Amino acid sequence: MAITGLIRTYDQSTAIREDLEDTIAMISPTDTPLFSVLNRQNVSNTKHEWIEDALRSMTANLGASLGKDASVTVMYVGTGQGAARFPVASNYPILVRVGEEMMLVTDRTTNMLTITRDYNSLGATAAHSSNATVEIIYDGSIEGADARSAFAQTRSRPYNVCQVFDATIKVSGSEEAVLKAGIVSGEGDYQAERRLEELKIQVERSLINGTRVDGSSSTYRAMGGLFHFISTNKTNASGAAVIAANVEADARASFDAGGNPSILMCNSYLAEKITGFYTNRIRTESEAILGGAQIQRIQLPVAGMGELAVLVNRWMPQHEYVILDGSKLFLGVLRPFFMKDLAATGDAEKSQVIGEYTLIVKNEAAHARRYNLATS
Repeated sequence: MAITGLIRTYDQSTAIREDLEDTIAMISPTDTPLFSVLNRQNVSNTKHEWIEDALRSMTANLGASLGKDASVTVMYVGTGQGAARFPVASNYPILVRVGEEMMLVTDRTTNMLTITRDYNSLGATAAHSSNATVEIIYDGSIEGADARSAFAQTRSRPYNVCQVFDATIKVSGSEEAVLKAGIVSGEGDYQAERRLEELKIQVERSLINGTRVDGSSSTYRAMGGLFHFISTNKTNASGAAVIAANVEADARASFDAGGNPSILMCNSYLAEKITGFYTNRIRTESEAILGGAQIQRIQLPVAGMGELAVLVNRWMPQHEYVILDGSKLFLGVLRPFFMKDLAATGDAEKSQVIGEYTLIVKNEAAHARRYNLATS
């Protein structure tokens, strides 16, 4: 076809080179904060175990209400608390405090304690409600008495299992050979990078939500996540809005159990709400250990409890947060992520990205979880 007059791009489009950027833009999130922040610990078996011990608890709870009548000489503590917390015997009484009243425990049958009310008239005989705290002050010892019966706590042996995370890449020889925009090292490597990012997200979500499955020759194996392990300090908010008192109560529960709460992990909605409560007690800094992000730290109001680093995690459910003692959490690594070539069965390159990890949660009472919070 002949062109007369003005020649335009529309007339000579056949020879015009395309204007295509040599990059590939992605909006899909790839950050995995918990996977990045956890300390690594090498493991050597698909089932990883650890041993936990605890000192005898010096508090109990009333298993039933206790009247004001001074003639009442027995009180009940919660199921299972008797033998574990009151090794009382003849010549070895135990001094306790309930509210403002001091009592002397002189005998025990299962969870029923024989008591002397208002011991030494240090307070006053009072009524106490069910579930009230019973503070153990000391075990009494009479001079010259025979040695008391031995007492020891039973150690526990928690465990988790290693979960296999894998993806396969298969690229034809022709696809690998052709020239493409935005891909420098080849289609196979590009696909491997994308699959690795996807697998890291699966690890992240498993660290939070995973339900432990021991597995067998015919069943997959899966790690238990934070929600699987945290049981002692777990609170259902029943749809209530988050308030500062929630955060402080959960941090205190972790601290009182012997933990050192250091991380508050939640999604962006709760992070905005929670940090808004503490505008006068927040400092912001960049930390390599938390991925180089600008981390907001909340100064806790209780002296000695330190600070909580607010770790914003888009993979956390919107309605809950966790408070963690970072020193008691580890990412168990049986096989770190790697890529291996698979046998070719034709004109294609085949490879696999694979890794094997587990979560180690030591002393679960050192952590806290609050869920079912309002999301608007």
